[in-house]
Amino acid sequence: MLRFILVFCFCLAKVTAQLTADQWVTRAKLVDGVGYFTNVIQEFAYELERREWSSLKLSDINQNVDLLVADLAVKGSVNYTNGFLVSIQKLDVSNVGNSVGRRTEGGVVYPRGTVSGVLNFRNVNFGYDVLANLEGIGEQRYTGEILCNNADWMFVIEKDILSQNITVSANLRGTTGANIRMVYSPSNHITQVLGRNINCGSNGAGIRTWQETFVSILTDIVTTKIEFPRICINNC
Repeated sequence: MLRFILVFCFCLAKVTAQLTADQWVTRAKLVDGVGYFTNVIQEFAYELERREWSSLKLSDINQNVDLLVADLAVKGSVNYTNGFLVSIQKLDVSNVGNSVGRRTEGGVVYPRGTVSGVLNFRNVNFGYDVLANLEGIGEQRYTGEILCNNADWMFVIEKDILSQNITVSANLRGTTGANIRMVYSPSNHITQVLGRNINCGSNGAGIRTWQETFVSILTDIVTTKIEFPRICINNC
Protein backbone atom coordinates (compact mmCIF):
# COMPACT_ATOMS: atom_id res chain seq x y z
CA MET A 1 0.00 0.00 0.00
CA LEU A 2 2.83 2.39 0.88
CA ARG A 3 4.56 1.65 -2.40
CA PHE A 4 1.33 2.37 -4.30
CA ILE A 5 0.90 5.72 -2.56
CA LEU A 6 4.50 6.72 -3.28
CA VAL A 7 4.21 5.77 -6.94
CA PHE A 8 0.90 7.60 -7.25
CA CYS A 9 2.28 10.77 -5.66
CA PHE A 10 5.39 10.65 -7.88
CA CYS A 11 3.29 10.25 -11.02
CA LEU A 12 0.92 13.01 -9.96
CA ALA A 13 3.84 15.34 -9.27
CA LYS A 14 5.39 14.50 -12.65
CA VAL A 15 2.16 15.22 -14.51
CA THR A 16 1.39 18.42 -12.61
CA ALA A 17 4.90 19.69 -13.31
CA GLN A 18 4.12 19.56 -17.02
CA LEU A 19 0.78 21.39 -16.70
CA THR A 20 -0.26 24.77 -15.43
CA ALA A 21 -2.64 24.80 -12.46
CA ASP A 22 -5.56 25.73 -14.72
CA GLN A 23 -4.74 22.94 -17.17
CA TRP A 24 -4.46 20.41 -14.34
CA VAL A 25 -7.88 21.32 -12.95
CA THR A 26 -9.42 21.27 -16.43
CA ARG A 27 -8.06 17.85 -17.35
CA ALA A 28 -8.30 16.04 -14.01
CA LYS A 29 -11.45 14.09 -13.18
CA LEU A 30 -12.74 11.90 -10.40
CA VAL A 31 -13.60 8.38 -11.45
CA ASP A 32 -17.24 7.47 -10.66
CA GLY A 33 -17.84 10.15 -8.06
CA VAL A 34 -21.60 9.56 -8.28
CA GLY A 35 -21.22 5.86 -7.48
CA TYR A 36 -18.94 6.75 -4.59
CA PHE A 37 -21.49 9.16 -3.09
CA THR A 38 -24.26 6.58 -3.48
CA ASN A 39 -22.20 3.96 -1.64
CA VAL A 40 -21.38 6.39 1.15
CA ILE A 41 -25.05 7.26 1.63
CA GLN A 42 -26.01 3.59 1.67
CA GLU A 43 -23.50 2.93 4.43
CA PHE A 44 -24.70 6.07 6.21
CA ALA A 45 -28.31 4.81 6.15
CA TYR A 46 -27.21 1.39 7.46
CA GLU A 47 -25.50 3.07 10.40
CA LEU A 48 -28.54 5.21 11.25
CA GLU A 49 -30.72 2.10 11.15
CA ARG A 50 -28.27 0.30 13.42
CA ARG A 51 -28.45 3.14 15.93
CA GLU A 52 -32.25 3.35 15.44
CA TRP A 53 -33.91 6.36 13.91
CA SER A 54 -35.41 7.36 17.24
CA SER A 55 -31.89 8.17 18.46
CA LEU A 56 -32.14 11.37 16.40
CA LYS A 57 -33.45 13.77 19.02
CA LEU A 58 -34.95 17.25 18.70
CA SER A 59 -34.55 20.43 20.73
CA ASP A 60 -37.39 21.56 22.95
CA ILE A 61 -39.85 24.10 21.55
CA ASN A 62 -41.15 26.61 24.09
CA GLN A 63 -44.00 28.91 23.10
CA ASN A 64 -46.06 31.66 24.68
CA VAL A 65 -49.48 31.64 23.08
CA ASP A 66 -52.28 34.18 22.97
CA LEU A 67 -54.84 32.94 20.47
CA LEU A 68 -58.52 33.50 19.88
CA VAL A 69 -60.28 31.03 17.61
CA ALA A 70 -64.08 30.81 17.30
CA ASP A 71 -64.62 32.56 20.65
CA LEU A 72 -62.15 30.25 22.41
CA ALA A 73 -59.31 32.18 24.05
CA VAL A 74 -56.12 30.22 24.68
CA LYS A 75 -53.39 32.08 26.53
CA GLY A 76 -50.35 30.76 28.37
CA SER A 77 -47.25 28.65 27.74
CA VAL A 78 -46.82 25.48 25.70
CA ASN A 79 -43.71 23.31 25.91
CA TYR A 80 -42.84 20.60 23.40
CA THR A 81 -40.19 18.31 24.92
CA ASN A 82 -38.46 14.93 24.43
CA GLY A 83 -38.69 15.29 20.68
CA PHE A 84 -37.41 12.54 18.42
CA LEU A 85 -37.75 11.12 14.93
CA VAL A 86 -40.71 8.72 14.97
CA SER A 87 -40.61 7.44 11.40
CA ILE A 88 -39.33 8.15 7.92
CA GLN A 89 -40.87 6.89 4.73
CA LYS A 90 -38.00 7.21 2.31
CA LEU A 91 -34.41 8.36 1.74
CA ASP A 92 -33.10 9.39 -1.66
CA VAL A 93 -30.30 11.49 -3.10
CA SER A 94 -30.28 14.36 -5.59
CA ASN A 95 -27.96 16.99 -7.05
CA VAL A 96 -24.95 14.69 -6.85
CA GLY A 97 -21.83 16.23 -8.33
CA ASN A 98 -18.07 15.83 -8.27
CA SER A 99 -15.14 17.95 -9.35
CA VAL A 100 -11.42 18.51 -9.11
CA GLY A 101 -10.44 22.01 -8.01
CA ARG A 102 -7.68 23.84 -6.23
CA ARG A 103 -6.96 26.37 -3.56
CA THR A 104 -3.93 28.66 -3.52
CA GLU A 105 -2.17 29.42 -0.26
CA GLY A 106 1.13 31.29 -0.01
CA GLY A 107 1.59 30.97 -3.75
CA VAL A 108 1.29 27.19 -3.57
CA VAL A 109 -1.49 25.38 -5.44
CA TYR A 110 -3.23 22.60 -3.50
CA PRO A 111 -5.38 20.33 -5.70
CA ARG A 112 -8.47 18.81 -4.16
CA GLY A 113 -11.30 16.52 -5.16
CA THR A 114 -14.87 17.18 -4.08
CA VAL A 115 -17.98 15.02 -4.10
CA SER A 116 -21.29 16.46 -2.93
CA GLY A 117 -24.99 15.77 -2.98
CA VAL A 118 -28.29 16.20 -1.18
CA LEU A 119 -29.77 13.51 1.05
CA ASN A 120 -33.56 13.91 1.10
CA PHE A 121 -35.54 12.67 4.10
CA ARG A 122 -39.07 12.12 2.76
CA ASN A 123 -42.25 12.19 4.88
CA VAL A 124 -40.53 12.48 8.24
CA ASN A 125 -42.69 12.21 11.36
CA PHE A 126 -41.58 13.84 14.62
CA GLY A 127 -42.97 13.21 18.09
CA TYR A 128 -43.10 15.34 21.26
CA ASP A 129 -44.45 15.37 24.78
CA VAL A 130 -46.64 18.46 25.13
CA LEU A 131 -47.30 20.39 28.34
CA ALA A 132 -49.64 23.39 28.20
CA ASN A 133 -50.29 25.76 31.11
CA LEU A 134 -53.23 27.92 30.09
CA GLU A 135 -55.05 30.73 31.84
CA GLY A 136 -58.50 29.70 33.03
CA ILE A 137 -57.93 26.13 31.83
CA GLY A 138 -54.95 24.87 33.80
CA GLU A 139 -52.36 22.23 32.99
CA GLN A 140 -52.95 20.05 29.94
CA ARG A 141 -50.75 17.15 28.80
CA TYR A 142 -50.66 15.60 25.34
CA THR A 143 -48.43 13.76 22.94
CA GLY A 144 -48.00 15.32 19.52
CA GLU A 145 -46.75 14.20 16.13
CA ILE A 146 -46.03 16.42 13.16
CA LEU A 147 -45.09 15.50 9.60
CA CYS A 148 -42.50 17.17 7.40
CA ASN A 149 -42.71 16.40 3.69
CA ASN A 150 -38.96 16.84 3.30
CA ALA A 151 -35.87 17.54 5.38
CA ASP A 152 -32.96 17.97 2.98
CA TRP A 153 -29.27 17.77 3.93
CA MET A 154 -26.33 18.85 1.81
CA PHE A 155 -23.28 16.61 2.26
CA VAL A 156 -19.83 17.60 0.96
CA ILE A 157 -16.81 15.28 0.96
CA GLU A 158 -13.48 16.86 0.10
CA LYS A 159 -10.01 15.37 -0.24
CA ASP A 160 -6.73 17.27 -0.30
CA ILE A 161 -4.82 15.40 -3.01
CA LEU A 162 -1.39 16.23 -1.60
CA SER A 163 -1.96 15.60 2.11
CA GLN A 164 -4.59 12.88 1.48
CA ASN A 165 -6.72 14.40 4.25
CA ILE A 166 -10.49 14.01 3.85
CA THR A 167 -13.02 16.36 5.42
CA VAL A 168 -16.81 16.29 5.39
CA SER A 169 -19.60 18.76 6.06
CA ALA A 170 -23.34 18.34 6.58
CA ASN A 171 -25.80 21.23 6.47
CA LEU A 172 -29.58 21.31 6.59
CA ARG A 173 -30.85 23.04 3.45
CA GLY A 174 -34.42 23.30 4.70
CA THR A 175 -37.72 21.60 5.42
CA THR A 176 -41.10 21.63 3.70
CA GLY A 177 -44.57 21.04 5.09
CA ALA A 178 -45.48 24.42 6.60
CA ASN A 179 -49.23 23.83 6.15
CA ILE A 180 -49.27 20.47 7.94
CA ARG A 181 -50.56 20.69 11.51
CA MET A 182 -49.57 18.66 14.53
CA VAL A 183 -51.75 15.72 15.51
CA TYR A 184 -52.36 15.64 19.28
CA SER A 185 -53.45 12.79 21.50
CA PRO A 186 -55.88 13.17 23.09
CA SER A 187 -57.41 15.66 20.67
CA ASN A 188 -59.87 18.32 21.80
CA HIS A 189 -60.97 21.89 21.14
CA ILE A 190 -57.81 23.20 22.86
CA THR A 191 -55.42 21.24 20.65
CA GLN A 192 -57.27 22.49 17.58
CA VAL A 193 -56.17 25.96 18.62
CA LEU A 194 -52.63 24.99 19.70
CA GLY A 195 -52.04 23.30 16.35
CA ARG A 196 -52.31 26.66 14.61
CA ASN A 197 -49.12 27.82 16.28
CA ILE A 198 -46.71 25.04 15.28
CA ASN A 199 -45.70 23.49 11.96
CA CYS A 200 -42.89 21.57 10.30
CA GLY A 201 -40.66 24.65 10.23
CA SER A 202 -40.78 24.80 14.02
CA ASN A 203 -38.54 21.71 14.05
CA GLY A 204 -35.70 23.39 12.12
CA ALA A 205 -33.42 24.16 15.06
CA GLY A 206 -33.86 20.65 16.43
CA ILE A 207 -33.13 18.97 13.10
CA ARG A 208 -29.92 21.01 12.81
CA THR A 209 -28.67 19.43 16.04
CA TRP A 210 -28.19 16.22 14.03
CA GLN A 211 -25.25 17.84 12.24
CA GLU A 212 -22.59 16.65 14.68
CA THR A 213 -23.87 13.07 14.52
CA PHE A 214 -24.02 13.10 10.73
CA VAL A 215 -20.48 14.49 10.37
CA SER A 216 -19.13 11.87 12.78
CA ILE A 217 -20.78 9.00 10.89
CA LEU A 218 -19.70 10.30 7.48
CA THR A 219 -16.11 10.89 8.63
CA ASP A 220 -15.82 7.30 9.83
CA ILE A 221 -17.24 5.98 6.54
CA VAL A 222 -15.02 8.00 4.19
CA THR A 223 -11.82 7.48 6.19
CA THR A 224 -12.13 3.80 7.13
CA LYS A 225 -14.70 2.04 4.95
CA ILE A 226 -15.09 3.47 1.44
CA GLU A 227 -12.12 4.69 -0.59
CA PHE A 228 -12.30 8.14 -2.18
CA PRO A 229 -12.49 8.06 -6.01
CA ARG A 230 -9.19 8.00 -7.83
CA ILE A 231 -8.18 10.87 -10.08
CA CYS A 232 -7.35 10.45 -13.74
CA ILE A 233 -5.85 13.00 -16.11
CA ASN A 234 -6.49 13.10 -19.88
CA ASN A 235 -8.42 10.51 -21.88
CA CYS A 236 -10.57 9.29 -19.03
